[in-house]
Amino acid sequence: MSTWDDFDAKLECPKCGRKGVVRLRQADGHAYARDKSTRVIGVPDGFSVIDKIADDPKFSCMQCGGEIESK
Repeated sequence: MSTWDDFDAKLECPKCGRKGVVRLRQADGHAYARDKSTRVIGVPDGFSVIDKIADDPKFSCMQCGGEIESK
């Protein structure tokens, strides 16, 4: 059985500068070796998720359409 680590990541749109914080989850420790995906569990207002489960999730700014990677 795997455990999970939840953490926050900053978002900043490269086009318009809109900022927010997204909530992410990854498998902890040894489980991470088998599951390298990061799951999005909370998205701030003004942003949308392009792919909820990915090695490096990507987001979109709803104001200008800019594509953002979490930091």
